[in-house]
Amino acid sequence: MIGILIAAAAAAMVVWFGGDAFGRTGDAVRASQLLNAGQNVLSAYQIYIAQNGTEPTSYADLTATRQYLADRPTIPSDLGTVQDQWQSMSGSGDSFAVTGVPQVVCQRVNRALRDDEGIPTTVQKAMGCMEHGGTNVFYVRLKGGG
Repeated sequence: MIGILIAAAAAAMVVWFGGDAFGRTGDAVRASQLLNAGQNVLSAYQIYIAQNGTEPTSYADLTATRQYLADRPTIPSDLGTVQDQWQSMSGSGDSFAVTGVPQVVCQRVNRALRDDEGIPTTVQKAMGCMEHGGTNVFYVRLKGGG
């Protein structure tokens, strides 16, 4: 089931980002890097729960055996900073987060996920980009929140 969801999400990203051949292709690729990292963490998180009956408390739970994630996600430094611990942002519960994301990349993430390039100040969906504490944050809600 999770594999099918991942494949569907990847196909949607390819279709969405693949059509942009001019000018903004680099921003689309950078947005895809965030979306892929977030989807990998979310999938590992969900598989961990399915196999262990409990939620992982940190990356260490997901990477200890390399069964769920080989390592904490890495992204190019110009895309922001992957946070070391799950983050709690307004309405999001525990979330995977990348802080310091460039505005144009946040806009592309939100366009891909919501058909809207705005950058809200509250969590809008399970995955997206928002302004939080004066900086743009890409988030993937792992649990909780509303």
